[in-house]
Amino acid sequence: MKTSWPFTRLALGLLCLTMDTAQAQSVVQDPAVTQTLECLTRAAQPPRLPAGDERLGNEGFLRVKLDFHSPKRAPKVEILTRGATPAMVGEVERYLDGYRLPCMAEDQATLSVVQEFSFKPQSGIQWTYLRHVRRDTTGALECLRTPPEHPEFPRTWFDRNAGSVVVQARFNTADQAPEVSVVYESESVNRSAREIVLDYVKRYRLPCLAAQADPVVMQQQFKFAPAGRRQSVFKDVLPLASFLGAMQGIEKERVHFDFGTMACPFRVAWRLGRPALGNAVGEVGAPNPNRLEFLSWLETLTMALKPGQFEDLLGSQAIVQVPCGVLSLNAAETPS
Repeated sequence: MKTSWPFTRLALGLLCLTMDTAQAQSVVQDPAVTQTLECLTRAAQPPRLPAGDERLGNEGFLRVKLDFHSPKRAPKVEILTRGATPAMVGEVERYLDGYRLPCMAEDQATLSVVQEFSFKPQSGIQWTYLRHVRRDTTGALECLRTPPEHPEFPRTWFDRNAGSVVVQARFNTADQAPEVSVVYESESVNRSAREIVLDYVKRYRLPCLAAQADPVVMQQQFKFAPAGRRQSVFKDVLPLASFLGAMQGIEKERVHFDFGTMACPFRVAWRLGRPALGNAVGEVGAPNPNRLEFLSWLETLTMALKPGQFEDLLGSQAIVQVPCGVLSLNAAETPS
């Protein structure tokens, strides 16, 4: 069964040198994409509820995919889910025609996003944030070259506690060292380990990165634990209800998802990161842009764990079974 992650994961197993160290590598979204979306301008007035639909009390829902090809032109619009009247669709298309990304480079690759619009006579019109359709990164790290020797750490640094150092590496060219930074480190990890990890990752190379290709941003977790300690893992498959029941503050969430518009049933792979990092969420099987808003929400959830449990499970993956039906928590309104 194929897992369509927004990144590629390479499991390198245990480094059995002076301690047990597990590494997991994954391609993540380039922060530059988020910065580009933040410069979005909107020249047109926001969509209005058409008078005829308001008079009849009609509700509507529209999910669209937008392809930005240039900073000076409106995006190409593709309707993914149409549950709205022609007048509502016209209002959304009029509004989207005023979208521009002025900080997008002229030679930048097409940037695709998904956005949802909800028409409700009682509460007006709400729409979601732009959700980036991540490019397929399968194979992005296949040519990754790492140092022949593994880093060594004194065993006494990790006699008692488990912990992690998570680093981010940005590859801009094929033959130069990546830009490397620490995005998370456990309090229990010896601080000298940070510098050893950074020096090690700076020796990585990505020789197959084409000259004009977009940078590849990789995130890697170095997990330390005393020798012989068993790693906690999630169950193979969790029903959505059980999974959500393990989340902190789930009773306060305000969301509404109709899985019938998302090619249900389906499975998602959820990797624990919060509150230290963002969670990583991918689709098991063929990806579907209709699920982006739901997947983005899953990225924000925080599991109810004690500090020791969190450190033990950080980076662990759960497979979640999503059924058909509707998930509605607190009659949510989407942000506009």
